[in-house]
Amino acid sequence: MLVQYSGNASEMLQALHDAGFLENGVIKNWEERNAFHVTNHKRAKIAAEARWAKRNAILSETERDIEKEKEKESKQALTKQCLADAPSIASRSRFVPPTREELDLEAAKIGLPSIEVDKFVNYYGANGWRVGKSPMKSWTHALAGWSTRFRERSTTTQSNDPIARRNALLGDDIAAHSAEATRRSQEIDRAHDLRYEQTGKTPFDP
Repeated sequence: MLVQYSGNASEMLQALHDAGFLENGVIKNWEERNAFHVTNHKRAKIAAEARWAKRNAILSETERDIEKEKEKESKQALTKQCLADAPSIASRSRFVPPTREELDLEAAKIGLPSIEVDKFVNYYGANGWRVGKSPMKSWTHALAGWSTRFRERSTTTQSNDPIARRNALLGDDIAAHSAEATRRSQEIDRAHDLRYEQTGKTPFDP
């Protein structure tokens, strides 16, 4: 049966048979004809794969060129940004000595006396604001270290001075403690005077 053939099928088959295309209702030399088509199919497939491989190679090379161009542009942009930031980076890394106002404000925060600030300025100003052989990087840290050493010296001095030890125990408001002691002494004296006026007895009498 011939698929989708609207004519006389018998006549069509007879015509194919007469033309030598069919033999006993089967395609003549089928294996030979089929092998030909199979060979052509394989050749076409190999050729197509070769064309696709070449195309992919071209695309891969193009993609590599694109990536190289992107990388080049990225490096150029980074270099440009670094050059633009160079002045600000240099200014940040260059040490600028503090003003007296800045020193006084920082000293007030950490409780460093003004006279020690003067010593700090005289010492570091004389050696070009250097710590050892290296330029100073942070004057606030240097001032904090100066304050620590000052307190250590003060503690050592107090441990060897009885008056300093007494002042340390009394606290910072020594004048207030002294005034209170004077007031109490005056009250005791007035009490003794009043007792003498009333009884004639001195503080040493029973």
